Amino acid sequence: MKKGSLLSGSLLMVLLAAVPASTQTQVDPATDQTYVAMVLGIASAADKDYINLNNAINSGANLYIRKVYGTVDSQAAVIGLQPGFTVSRYTTAGVTSCTAGSIAALDSQNAPIPTEISVSTGCTTDPTGLTNLGVWSFYADETNPSTQVMWEQSPGGQPIVIRQGQGLTLDAGATAPVGVISLMIEFTR
Repeated sequence: MKKGSLLSGSLLMVLLAAVPASTQTQVDPATDQTYVAMVLGIASAADKDYINLNNAINSGANLYIRKVYGTVDSQAAVIGLQPGFTVSRYTTAGVTSCTAGSIAALDSQNAPIPTEISVSTGCTTDPTGLTNLGVWSFYADETNPSTQVMWEQSPGGQPIVIRQGQGLTLDAGATAPVGVISLMIEFTR
């Protein structure tokens, strides 16, 4: 079969269609419970873990990340600064001197979150066993707050899966953002 021919493309489409879809690619409001993990009003700094969503062993659940978003509220003129954040999955949480964030259910009827699922910021030890999933940036122009989606599950696409004993972190790079940072991670379990 010649590379790039219609037949090879058709065969590829047939093979992809034959792979069963994951049961967790779409949110089912009748059975899936959605939560938002958040850290609000964090002082900016370079090389900082801004948010860690930790799913410890024995939580009884995998976490399916649907959206990662945040705001930068700068109270000074900022021109041309575009700080970056690395989004990574980890296997060992940074746990020293962390400040707890909060997790809210999007439906008041959702089950309580187990204590093994937690969110924190500002840990002085970095998570280890990192798998980088991407780099995103904020662009805050002048003094306008900027809200941006850093990652969102595409319709029909696969979410980021955080299994028991793993976590998700957003880490700032060498260039510090300017202003106050708030970050949110929307997930189902």
